[in-house]
Amino acid sequence: GVPSTSISISSLEDQNIQGSSILLNKSALIEFNNKLNMYAKTREYLMQFITKLVITNSYSIQLQSSLLAQLTKATNQLTRTTLVRF
Repeated sequence: GVPSTSISISSLEDQNIQGSSILLNKSALIEFNNKLNMYAKTREYLMQFITKLVITNSYSIQLQSSLLAQLTKATNQLTRTTLVRF
């Protein structure tokens, strides 16, 4: 037989709520991806300048590393171009 824990009963209204929940999740994912792409484009733009900073002493190295750390606070935000340059 079927165990009683795997049986559930729901009304037709619950299906409508579940469908709208899926749409909300999809729109949230689209918004998240759009922001992630915007951040990536901004990082790539700023990396053009960071990599061209002249290293004259330890302070310029600290500046460059600090800027890189601020731009990539999360490891998954490193882009391929950023990884290749350093």
